[in-house]
Amino acid sequence: MGFEDEVEQSFGRARSRLGTSHRPGAIRNSLFPPVCAETRGIVAALSGMDEALAHISPIASHLQGLIDFVGSHPHFAVSAVFLLALSEAIPVVGTVVPGSTTIVGISALATTADINPWLLLVAATAGAIAGDGLSFWLGQHYNAKILRVWPLKLYPQLIRRSKAFMKRHGIMSVFLARFTAVVRAFVPLLAGVLRMSPRHFYVANILSALVWAPVHVFPGVLLAIAGSFAGRSAEHLTLLAFAVLVMALTAWGLKKSRLERTGKVLDRQ
Repeated sequence: MGFEDEVEQSFGRARSRLGTSHRPGAIRNSLFPPVCAETRGIVAALSGMDEALAHISPIASHLQGLIDFVGSHPHFAVSAVFLLALSEAIPVVGTVVPGSTTIVGISALATTADINPWLLLVAATAGAIAGDGLSFWLGQHYNAKILRVWPLKLYPQLIRRSKAFMKRHGIMSVFLARFTAVVRAFVPLLAGVLRMSPRHFYVANILSALVWAPVHVFPGVLLAIAGSFAGRSAEHLTLLAFAVLVMALTAWGLKKSRLERTGKVLDRQ
């Protein structure tokens, strides 16, 4: 089934639930509040994402609800970006929640609603630093005991892989883990468990956050700016954004699956 067919099915279900007319404009007006044209275009393009992402990641599909909420209430965008950035470094949570790609979509929606993009950048940076710092503190405070507590005890292969990553990269592991799927959610915790120097940890933590945040906020901001200049072509640009997000999530899912298969092979050896 193609993307257009999935979008048409989504609108069909929306018509049956809402009892609205069969005109696409009427459906969009029923689903979304009267916000600016660019925001409506981005939200309309993202409205079909839930079903498409369900084939990639069940967690990713649930995050579509957060994107829809922020599209309707853009003043929550800064808080949402902060929490998503923080979640990236939380053990287990960071391995299943594609916060990075969701931040791109929220940044685009917020910018079209005249939310200051610098606030989004500050929120992403602060959330990334806070998330790594929280995991590091948990590792320092609870030591290796925390690794035997639910749900961490369910992921011994990921913990072993993260330890191997730290052994291979040393102090740089904290910086590099920020940009590495799966291990980024465990390395800060293990850094605390293994008693890494707090000075070394926070230098790597802050520097990586200063690089990571713009990489995830500014693409959405630039997309929104391009949409504002495009006028009526905004929906075409948002469809492109949708395609980019789906491809990014697909790559994320495939990489995660490959890493999990590699970990299983290493566990059997």
